[in-house]
Amino acid sequence: YLAGLGSRVSGYPGNAQAADYVLAQFKALGLETYVQEFDLPTPLDRGCWLEVEGKRYQINALWPNLVRTSQVPRQGLQGPLIYVGSGRLSDFDGKSVEKSLVLMDFNTGQNWLNAPLLDASAVIFLQPPDTTRGEAEMKFLRCPVDVPRFYLEGEAAGDLLAYGATTDVESRIVTDVEWVNRTNRNIIGILPGRDPEKAKE
Repeated sequence: YLAGLGSRVSGYPGNAQAADYVLAQFKALGLETYVQEFDLPTPLDRGCWLEVEGKRYQINALWPNLVRTSQVPRQGLQGPLIYVGSGRLSDFDGKSVEKSLVLMDFNTGQNWLNAPLLDASAVIFLQPPDTTRGEAEMKFLRCPVDVPRFYLEGEAAGDLLAYGATTDVESRIVTDVEWVNRTNRNIIGILPGRDPEKAKE
């Protein structure tokens, strides 16, 4: 059930739905329940798009590099779209990398850092058949490096791979990502002990 809620990050509907679910389950089990509310800054993605030759594809902003979100200038970020597979330096050979928007496979460790090293403007990761949390954690840094990073889900990858294999296909990224405060909840459930004296400990 929880996995089916989509993002459970603060500020997204899945976050509140997950808290409601946990609270309901605790109550159904007969636990004493308490709710603590607290405000938390969150990088809220209100919508990000990749536009290629008149077509628009939804992309999702990745977790910020410390405080630097994947927000781009309001007019958008424009450049040639290129595909570099696993993102090794040799995969960039013969491509117009400067100011490009780079398509890259997701399960590639920290190879995405080669894109800004070669003066690309942004990285768009393609959804893999499966991945791990550790792989995802390698897609952001604990310092505010200015590299917008995005995630593309679904069947649109086929279209974009075809564009990325063609030279000089201009594309543009448009985003609406900003830090906002959202109320979160800690859900506490207490199961009292059965011993009248020890239950007080």
